[in-house]
Amino acid sequence: MIGVGVLVYVISQPKRGSLEWHKKEYFALIDRIYSRRFVDRARQFIESNTGLFKRHNWQQQEQTLRLKAEVHRLALVEMGDIAQRWFAVSNNNAVSDAIQATTSKRGNKERALITCQIGGGGGTFCVTGLSDDMAFWRDLIRKADVP
Repeated sequence: MIGVGVLVYVISQPKRGSLEWHKKEYFALIDRIYSRRFVDRARQFIESNTGLFKRHNWQQQEQTLRLKAEVHRLALVEMGDIAQRWFAVSNNNAVSDAIQATTSKRGNKERALITCQIGGGGGTFCVTGLSDDMAFWRDLIRKADVP
């Protein structure tokens, strides 16, 4: 009976190199980088309150994780699951303020704020992220961009 359960689990896993596999790996790495897993939050709590378990090479580990995440992000871009959108704006400061306010309110709860990269200035904002999240950015920028 246990063998059947293990077999079903193994078969149900996304095939290496598939869209679903890259998504799974990308989000797992993002969760580790931003310490969103329970074990990361527990470790941070212990580190900040006791000084125990300090990670001496965390910056190097984080850089390695970011490089791995970038490999999966590029694969998702190539497969069309991550898109790059340019938004023309008339009020850079208002849009930047709205993004900062939204990030401070919902930063670790809103997937689009964690997985998307955004940059801007000079009348444009470029958002790179999952196609599913572009509506979030479009609505946020549209509401904030008041001349």
